[in-house]
Amino acid sequence: GPLKRGTLRSDRKHSTEALEFYSRSLRLRPDPYLQSYMNILQEKATEEKDSRDKAAALRKEGDNLMDVKRTEEALAKYRESLQIWHNDELEKFVGGEEKRIAEATALKLRKEAEALIKSKKAADALAKYRESLKYAYDEEADAYVKKADAAEIKKRAEELTLEGDALMKQKKPQEALERYRLALTKTPKDPALIEKVRKLELILKPAVAEAPVSGDDIPGEVSQESPPDEPYVDDEEATASYDPHDLKQ
Repeated sequence: GPLKRGTLRSDRKHSTEALEFYSRSLRLRPDPYLQSYMNILQEKATEEKDSRDKAAALRKEGDNLMDVKRTEEALAKYRESLQIWHNDELEKFVGGEEKRIAEATALKLRKEAEALIKSKKAADALAKYRESLKYAYDEEADAYVKKADAAEIKKRAEELTLEGDALMKQKKPQEALERYRLALTKTPKDPALIEKVRKLELILKPAVAEAPVSGDDIPGEVSQESPPDEPYVDDEEATASYDPHDLKQ
């Protein structure tokens, strides 16, 4: 009946329509509680009308801006209008226009990138291609950016490897290993680099000698005998044993 239809429209935030059905219900059967609820709905209906009026005014501003080809400003007005009062038709129109503008912007940037490539300005072209992908996907632009990024990563790995080689010549194996490991994070599948890290880690791995256990040793008791003196090894002589040429095999 009218009461049920009024409740449905109230739940859907159509207060004006709900009021119409509640009014019909009250004419058929007076109800003080329903009357109180209608008073609340009347306030909501007034608020809804204000929202619709504000949204309509913003939409009108957008229409005027579209008439004078100020499309982006018009779309901003339409978006503001939609935040106040939703409209499916307007939402669809705005989405379509925003997509069209984004694709046009991306195309313009790609053409600028192509011109920069012809002028041998690869870095500037890369920046243009990268920016274009923020607006719209393009297979060629994406491939160009990925190829350039891969080349930059490889170049950095090579620089770090050369730094490691230089440190080895300066007899600084630990610092060299750090450079090699960092380079390996850039190109983790480089077999030559993997081998350099493996060999240097073996060289720097501390030797752990197992002490012999005699039958006189009793668990829980500490031997009073002093351990034998270890042979003295000169630091310079030990460091000199690191040969960077061993890592280039």
